[in-house]
Amino acid sequence: MHEAIHAVLADMPGCKRAAWFHEGGNTWLQGEATARRTGNYGSVGWLSAGAMLAPFMPIECYSGWLQDDSFGGPSAEGVNMYSNGVQICTWRNLLGGTQYGETFARFMGEMVSQGSVAWIWRYCTNRVLEGLATVPHGLGEYQTGRLIREFRARQAMCDFGKWSGAFKSLLNSYWGTTIRAEWEPYWINCAPWIARCYVLTTNVGGTLIPEWRTLPGWSGANQIPLATSNSVGTVRVIFTPLGSNMTCQLVYRATDGSVIYSKPVRSGPCAITPQPGKPIKNNVVIAVICNSDFRYLAEFSRTNKFDYRLTITGAGTAGVLGTASVATRWYQ
Repeated sequence: MHEAIHAVLADMPGCKRAAWFHEGGNTWLQGEATARRTGNYGSVGWLSAGAMLAPFMPIECYSGWLQDDSFGGPSAEGVNMYSNGVQICTWRNLLGGTQYGETFARFMGEMVSQGSVAWIWRYCTNRVLEGLATVPHGLGEYQTGRLIREFRARQAMCDFGKWSGAFKSLLNSYWGTTIRAEWEPYWINCAPWIARCYVLTTNVGGTLIPEWRTLPGWSGANQIPLATSNSVGTVRVIFTPLGSNMTCQLVYRATDGSVIYSKPVRSGPCAITPQPGKPIKNNVVIAVICNSDFRYLAEFSRTNKFDYRLTITGAGTAGVLGTASVATRWYQ
């Protein structure tokens, strides 16, 4: 079935330089057809776990987070390497198959419109995000940036409509997986990484410094869980971007199960005040730091990371005690 779908999609006018979507759009179609036929929206393909566990990876990424901490490009740029006719493994386990994941396509089909994936295949002739931003009658540049930010914010709580439960189950299944070079011969013996969707940070005088190797790539994001002083008071942090096209947004799950979002800010104070009857579950909010670049600019994009600082205590802040545990599944 997978190869038959490839044969059909290869004749479509879209995605000629988006090999990742030829895989992810394919698995999305299989899953969508099955769900509509059976009415079962309880599961998604297992390789969607990569995008959920490592949101710092770009949306348009083939083979994921490579062993040198760069990213595979939309059509596997930077991935393939050979020595004496033998392929060298440049990717990591689980994340190396992220192109087969349906996470972004699922977001488009569920939260944007049922026809949005088909529209991509018809009109985004080059790459997906760039097409959405630049094709006549597409979203335009501003709304494409907004689309990326919404996708990244929704990821923090698996807030994907009728597919929400499926993504929670997927995260639960692969939470804490040890990520390393997938097989030998490998390119770099990279340090193992424990797969959780939250970035590690160092607190220096109330300001968080994120771990460098998992900083967001283009269109990528970090999630930082923050412990609040109570469940109903205003939470305010101060965002300092060190890269371009970055935003900070606060997200929390209320005690009634709903998800509440702040407005994203490009720099400075970022705040959220719980609505009446919507106290913060577990006294934890998630800061979502996102880059909204939609163009792939070859090696610059593939190897670049977007740094920032987040001040959570001290002057100008409110309601935050410190970071919450990165080992706890706050999306539940």
